[in-house]
Amino acid sequence: MAAETTTTETSPPRAPAPERPSNPFVKAAQKGLPKADPGGPTPAELEAGLWADVPGYNED
Repeated sequence: MAAETTTTETSPPRAPAPERPSNPFVKAAQKGLPKADPGGPTPAELEAGLWADVPGYNED
């Protein structure tokens, strides 16, 4: 009786994954928020401007 021989085949190594295209949203998130303009309005001034046109809101 002949001995059965088995061969194991190995798959070739995988090619590296293709590079993904750059995403502008990811780049912006990694940079962080832009710095505030030091000469700009304060948050309170901005909010007051939003409510300035509402009748009866800020009447003392």
